[in-house]
Amino acid sequence: MVRFRLLHLSDFHFGRNADVTNLIHRAALNFEGISDVDIDKLVPRSPKQSLIKPTSHDTLAAFGVAKFCYEQKDNYDAVIVTGDLATTGRRADIQFASDFISKRYSESFFDFTGTKYSLAGNEKDCFVIPGNHDRYTSTLGGGPGSVEFDNIFKIFPGASRVYSKILRKKGGSCGLVFADFSLKKRRDVKTAQLAGAELLKGIFGRGNVYNDVLSDLKAETTRLRHVEPGVCIIWAIHFAPYDVGDSLEFQDYPKLLAAAKELNVRLLLCGHTHTRSLQNWDGIHIVCAGTACANDENPTHLLHIVDIRLDQGRMKLKHEDYLFSPDDGEFRRHKS
Repeated sequence: MVRFRLLHLSDFHFGRNADVTNLIHRAALNFEGISDVDIDKLVPRSPKQSLIKPTSHDTLAAFGVAKFCYEQKDNYDAVIVTGDLATTGRRADIQFASDFISKRYSESFFDFTGTKYSLAGNEKDCFVIPGNHDRYTSTLGGGPGSVEFDNIFKIFPGASRVYSKILRKKGGSCGLVFADFSLKKRRDVKTAQLAGAELLKGIFGRGNVYNDVLSDLKAETTRLRHVEPGVCIIWAIHFAPYDVGDSLEFQDYPKLLAAAKELNVRLLLCGHTHTRSLQNWDGIHIVCAGTACANDENPTHLLHIVDIRLDQGRMKLKHEDYLFSPDDGEFRRHKS
């Protein structure tokens, strides 16, 4: 028997400006000479305003994520982040997210001021995939199309939206295959059931099972099985492949599930919904993470450890949830 423990994170929503709840607040920060007090008078930082998105990250929760990852580094094998690392695809937001993943500081996981922090101090591999927010082209959302994530993270080979990594231990291996199904263009939104405001939400919130990305995902899965006989394949994507409502829909997701069934992929990690969920579709385990530190979801931030045990071709799964406490900034074991 061999065991792999994956720390599953999602939906950071990092931004150049922290603790932003909505567009009006975000725009106000761009004006010099305006104080936080003035901003709060203009638009209170309340979740009730969060529909005027995008929001950014909660500073205390983000620090708590870095602290947890460092202090628990002997309790997991790798970190997987399933999208929406940044609040938009603008370079400043993507760079902030990249620094959180990989920039090293002098004091384990933070700098000497305590105001900058990252996951790099845990010295564990961290694998990422973009989400819809990472593809927004402007502060106001701007729809899909930003390539700054690709320019900064450089995870994809060539023009492909798929990449893979193998984790090996004595007695077995895990093949992680990552695929980006973010919308490529605005017109890729299927509009038959959408109009007005719902159409706008669909442009910002939906993903799509593109045939070329799905084909690359299947090909990479087959390749890994050829080079690593007996490998346990895990797919990691951003969008949840089940019914999540019109504005967040993963268009044509049954095609993805059918491909997973065809290739005997039994575990799929995702995010996007900000709601922790465990689903089982015809033997395929779907683990959807909550948001780690998005500002509008405080205090329901969650981290997850997926415990995978492999024994002679059989896979057993266990799940651990860690809930954020805004009182002291700690993530603690939580029974859902």
